[in-house]
Amino acid sequence: MQTLEDTSDQQLGKFKTNSLSLTVGKVVANNIAVEGFYNLPSTTDSRDYGANGTLSVKSKGGYGFAVRPFVNVTNEIELFARVGRAHGKSAFSGIDSNGDAFSDSEKNTNNFYGFGAAYKLSPKVSVVADYKKITGTEDSKVSLTGVGVRYNF
Repeated sequence: MQTLEDTSDQQLGKFKTNSLSLTVGKVVANNIAVEGFYNLPSTTDSRDYGANGTLSVKSKGGYGFAVRPFVNVTNEIELFARVGRAHGKSAFSGIDSNGDAFSDSEKNTNNFYGFGAAYKLSPKVSVVADYKKITGTEDSKVSLTGVGVRYNF
């Protein structure tokens, strides 16, 4: 789930969207992996501001890479961090206070950091939960939480 919170003077609130992500990675040294990922377009979240109009937000997809240091706490549990760079495109649409429709999109490239845990179900399959915080955004706070399955080749 991606959460975007408006921190501008307009205080438009929080928008939450859902999407799928595909990540590939490789362990390159003891306790260090590199990863690349692709996020598919998300669902849309909308707000109705009454006489002030409406606003809908959607992620149009994105991609990025990360370095993932990790430590195996037990044979089944792995804790990890992530530091990387992501590029994404967002779309905005709605109706303004005059009743006029509008739409816009923007592309952003930002750094991110995060952490997570993996629980090994078998030698090849793990369940993963993670959190990422996008940095350097203007007038907003952006974070992503995820749950997934990791398959080791």
